[in-house]
Amino acid sequence: MSYRRAIPYREKDDVKQEIIRKYLDKKEQIANSFKGDANYETYYTAVLYRMCCEIIRSGQRSWDHVSNREEVSYYLKDSLRNTETDIIIKNEKDFLLRILEMFDDETAKLILFLKCLFGMHIGQSDLEEYTDEYQELGLQDLLMKNFTSKQEVFSALAMTQKRVENNNAKPDAVRMWLHKRMDQIIVRLNGTHQQSFYDRQSLQVLFEYTFSKV
Repeated sequence: MSYRRAIPYREKDDVKQEIIRKYLDKKEQIANSFKGDANYETYYTAVLYRMCCEIIRSGQRSWDHVSNREEVSYYLKDSLRNTETDIIIKNEKDFLLRILEMFDDETAKLILFLKCLFGMHIGQSDLEEYTDEYQELGLQDLLMKNFTSKQEVFSALAMTQKRVENNNAKPDAVRMWLHKRMDQIIVRLNGTHQQSFYDRQSLQVLFEYTFSKV
């Protein structure tokens, strides 16, 4: 069996870094070139695929001398690292779920609002967990859409809370509530002895890993 691949295992990290560098250099140009002919995911996947192909073509000559024996060695080492990483990520995801459950009656609301804030897919089950009357209250029209700014997000969340909880919630109040809950989650994730170093950005990454359907 041959372990030859387009990108040798020992080059994987360097290729990842090069793709990130190329993307950051052209981020604004890439965003401005989007014409809406396809969805964002398809467009950006195509852009990153082209970048990857360019890097493969530029590095192919220097990679040709890598032997199958070397590839097997790097493959086994990489697989071991990936297994260890998968275990760590699973533990972190389980820990986050336990922390979210500690918010009791606010858990469903917190998950729903964070999904909306992070621009994640919101399903019917997310709305049902928050309220059985989501259809009568028109929450699908409020939350199951693409927002263009954080201001729109918090306005929609404020209206959602107002309809469900029958209070006069303001966008700023919802923003402060959600940020406070995020900070509480971060404190618990990091532990009393700062065992981890989560911030709001890395919390978002962990949250997306935990609740993404992909």
